[in-house]
Amino acid sequence: MTEKCSAATTESTPTFLEIQAILDHLVLGKEADLKLIHGDHFDWSTKALLLAAYVERSSHQYPLIDGSLINNGRGNETNLVRILTAGITLDGRAYPRMPYRGNIDDEYATPEQLTRITLWIDSNCPD
Repeated sequence: MTEKCSAATTESTPTFLEIQAILDHLVLGKEADLKLIHGDHFDWSTKALLLAAYVERSSHQYPLIDGSLINNGRGNETNLVRILTAGITLDGRAYPRMPYRGNIDDEYATPEQLTRITLWIDSNCPD
């Protein structure tokens, strides 16, 4: 158990700028369509906007990062991590892994990027 704790404390905590860069890379080539497809509240130009970001489907709002999942080891349960990992079902409709068909280079989030995003959420979303 001590080894696990030691390993966790030596891993650097991601910053918002790192998470923003990951997300920006993932939508490379699709930037113009993001708000058209996902709505006006789909934004991560600031930390506050990312934490408030949501997608609206069938008159329901789905936050990318539900505040109840921050800083308690449940970052992997957020809609953001789930949709970047394997897709998600909202209102009974399945949505594929995002970004849809990958970015301009046909890339999806790597396991390392997903780990960094999850760690950021689990670390209380530091600046």
